[in-house]
Amino acid sequence: MYWAATAVIIALAILKREWTGLNLANFIYSVFLLPGRGALFSVGWRLQHEMLFYLVFAIAIFSRAGSIVAGLVWLGLVVARLFGVKGGPLLDFVNSPYHVEFALGIFAAVAAKKWQTPQAWLVAFLGLIIFSVTAFCGQACPT
Repeated sequence: MYWAATAVIIALAILKREWTGLNLANFIYSVFLLPGRGALFSVGWRLQHEMLFYLVFAIAIFSRAGSIVAGLVWLGLVVARLFGVKGGPLLDFVNSPYHVEFALGIFAAVAAKKWQTPQAWLVAFLGLIIFSVTAFCGQACPT
């Protein structure tokens, strides 16, 4: 659907003769869902985050060592960002809070599989509290 909508955007731009955004770089960013500011169809931002997640997940499936390297690189980028290292749009993309949410989801899945608890209601309640606090901090806490 995303690619079909992107094709419609390209067709409309051609029909309207609006050439400013139509170039090879923007086309490549859009079709391959690469992070950056050159996408033709801006609603693909969520898919860009998901594609990075699936790439890292695929590395983890195929290679344990590769997953450790990918995790350490990501951790290094996060730590560098915490110390004020400026890296441009790519570093901003990798350090997005969405990726932390993906990591927390992975942790929750592993924890639920590894540690079975008879008090599932308690775990669900604690999860709801943590979710509420993080949702509040996403809106109100300083960054």
